Amino acid sequence: MTWDRSKPWTAPARTLILYRTESGSWRFSIYNEGGIMDGHLADLGDNATLEEAQSALLARVEESSGLSYSATWTTSKPDWWSANLTIT
Repeated sequence: MTWDRSKPWTAPARTLILYRTESGSWRFSIYNEGGIMDGHLADLGDNATLEEAQSALLARVEESSGLSYSATWTTSKPDWWSANLTIT
């Protein structure tokens, strides 16, 4: 999914889910009061590290929302990570 980055979200993001597919691509879900947004980090190659993917996803959320967040990442299961977000 592609969103219009010129329009800020109406509700702050609360939770991020980041996972790596069997083919090696990075996919995500962003949860807020308004619902769930799913997508993939197409600008990252299959060789991107977890830290690069986490940083790219957080930067995308901050850019889209106009807010600054801190994220606390945890491993949910192999190749799946979740982050609770706090507005900073």
